[in-house]
This record gives sequence, structure tokens and C-alpha cells, in this order.
Amino acid sequence: MASMTGTDKPIHVTGAQRWSLSRGSVLVITVLVLYFTCVAIQAQREGWISAWTATGVQSMTPPFKDGELLLRSFENYRAGVPIPQVEKDSPYPPIWLWTFGPTGLSVSHAVAVGVITGAAVTIITILFLGQLTLLEGLFAALLLISPCLMLGIERGNGDSFVFMIVVCAIWLLAHRARLAVAAAVLILWAAALKFYPIAAVVAFIKKQNGLRYIVACSLLFVVYCLLSLDDLKRIAKYTEGWGRDTSLSFGCMVTADRLYLFFQQHGGTFAKQWFELAGLAAALLVAAVVIGMTARRRLAASLTINIAGIGFLAGAAIYLFCFLMGNHYVYRLRWLVLIVPQLFVWIRERGPAYRRAIATSVVLLCSVYATAWGYGQLRNRAAIPVDVINWLLFACLASLLFSTLRTELVSVLGQSQVGRLLARALPLNRQETATARK
Repeated sequence: MASMTGTDKPIHVTGAQRWSLSRGSVLVITVLVLYFTCVAIQAQREGWISAWTATGVQSMTPPFKDGELLLRSFENYRAGVPIPQVEKDSPYPPIWLWTFGPTGLSVSHAVAVGVITGAAVTIITILFLGQLTLLEGLFAALLLISPCLMLGIERGNGDSFVFMIVVCAIWLLAHRARLAVAAAVLILWAAALKFYPIAAVVAFIKKQNGLRYIVACSLLFVVYCLLSLDDLKRIAKYTEGWGRDTSLSFGCMVTADRLYLFFQQHGGTFAKQWFELAGLAAALLVAAVVIGMTARRRLAASLTINIAGIGFLAGAAIYLFCFLMGNHYVYRLRWLVLIVPQLFVWIRERGPAYRRAIATSVVLLCSVYATAWGYGQLRNRAAIPVDVINWLLFACLASLLFSTLRTELVSVLGQSQVGRLLARALPLNRQETATARK
């Protein structure tokens, strides 16, 4: 294993093996083909909305609505509409316009682009999952056809494109150390498009010179945000009236927003900001508690620097970052596909992370179905179990992510007073100490 303070040892990269279809992969492909065939036939007969709602996915017209909105912004940009006006109708950073505006894509291509993007992200996801047993294939199939993940395809949302960029970065990191610069560029591009993928820089932490990459990417991202500050303010102003949604959403402030609406309906006069701070504080407290409970060295989770391991670091970090940011629509649960191969590895190994991996898998599958139950239109009482499930998922991933990064975090903080106190509280075993000293 490589640490960010040492040199890379020869690593075993499973993704470099010749890829072939396993029985589990065949099951996943069969289920997805049947699913999309049924949706296509139903859409042809009964219409777009009827086809998707029959599978539990909330649907809107026109087809691929988010993609259509984005393509319209490209069209307006080429027509000479000022960027501030374009942002008012399509709240995306200007980098989308600069990157894709010259391609000539327009609203008339919405269906074609939606179909191609949906097919591409599905194929890349199947390839990323790799070899699967039948039971693992069943789990993956249920995950991929869940209403939450399919919502992103139904909308033609730009997150699907960003997801593919990050998967490419993971592949580069897993295969060649010298390609780390290219991976960093891809992650920065994804972060410039959608901001939250900047959390994927955590994937560098186990690579040679990983800390330098993390610091460099973070600084460049901050510079980008400062240069884009006027655009960000305009986008925030234009979307202010939309409000944060509790329907089809996850995040630390979803429950807080439900409580705020409940108190407001019953004459409460509390400021909304207090509920927002309470949601964030609760999430940080939960993370601190579960990390403290699983910080013992016997619970440390092993992680190989291959596609599965790096994918877990990126996927878990992105999910936790999104959860802490507040409310996000459930199509962003697709990022949790990145953690699935590593969960399977831990379950097969039956090591220290075995039980937590099983718990995370169960809660993940419950989350992608429960959060979209009733098309997200849940009464407050019915929403409580759904919120509990999402908080459990957050807790499980916080525990597992810390367990995989324990050695690196203690090594980085070791020179500070806080680090010395942490080292005393969480003593390293001999193997970890040797790794940290390299």
C-alpha cells in the first residue's frame, strides 16, 4: 500500500485484468435491458410520464427536462444572450457555456443527448462494478434500477456527465502513478462544472505525493470559486425563490427543513437559519461519535489502491460532502455506486469492516428506494423513517471512510499538538507505524 508521505509499492490492479462477463454482470445487464425496454414501450404507448411513473420515478415533460434546459442555455449563449441572462434561465456556471456552447448542441438534440448520456453512464457503471457473483449482481441490479438513480437518467441531468468524468479520473489513478496529474485535471474540471465533486480529491490521499495533489487541487478550486464569485452570487440570487426541497432529497438539512415547516405551520417564529445550523451541527456530531466508536485499530478497514479502493474514497467523500452541504436531489445518490465494489471486497474478506460493509449495503439499498417512495411526496410522520435511513447511511460511511484513512490522517497530523494527542488516543499498530514513517 502507498501512503502520501512515502513511495508507491507495486500494487495489484484488478481493473487491469482482461474484463469478461461474470454471471452477476450478465444478470445486471439483463435486468437493465428489460427495464429500459419496458420504459421505452410504455412511453411509446402511454407517454413519457406514464412510462416512468409506472416504475416509481417522478417524471416531467418535456423528456430529459434538465438536459433540455442546459441545451437551451447553449443555444442562447451562441445567439449572443448575455451570460447573466442565460444564468437566470439555466443556473449553471459559465464553464458549461464555454465548454459546450461551441459544440452546436441545441434543444432539438435533447432526446438524442439524453439517450446517449443515459446509455453511456449505464455502460460505464457496469464496467466499473466489474466481476460480480449472482448475489452481488442482484444487489447491483436492484441499485441501478432504483427510482433515485433512474431519476437522473429521466431528467437527463448534467450530473451524469460529471459522474463519468470522475470515473475516468479514478481509472487513471488506479492504473498509473504518472497519470495522477491527468486525474487531478479531470477532478478539477468536474468540480468546476458542479462544485461538490471537489471532495473526490480525497482519493489522492493514498497515492505518492497525495497531500501535494490535495493541497494544489484545493487551492486551484478556491481560486476558481473566487474568480467565479459574481456568477455564483447571481445563480444563488436567481435560485433563491426555489428554496431547498425536502421532496426527493437527502442531506443534513432535510430533517431540519421539515421541522422548520412543521413549526411554521403551528405558529412557530424561529428563524430558519437556526434550523440549518442545527442540521449541520447534528451531522458533525454524528460523524464525531461514529468515528470515535470505530477508531480502534482492530476495526481499521484495509484498502487496496485499485479501482475499487480509490472509487470508495471518491464516492464516500462526495456523498459525505453533499450530505453536510444541505439538501441534494436523490439522483446524486448515483455517486454511491462508486463504493459498491469495495463493499463487496470487505464482505468477501470477512475482515474488520465486514459487518459495517453489510450494514452499509442494506441501508444504501433501503435509501435509494425509501427516499423516492410516493415520488418523494411524504407526510412528516412517514418521512421520519426515511430520514433515519439516510442518517444511518451517513454514519456508516463516515465510520468506514475514517477507518480507511486512519493511518494517513494520524501521519499528517502527527507533527502538530492536536496530532500528538490523537496519536495517544488512537495508537498505531506496528504495521501502521511503518507505513506512516515511509
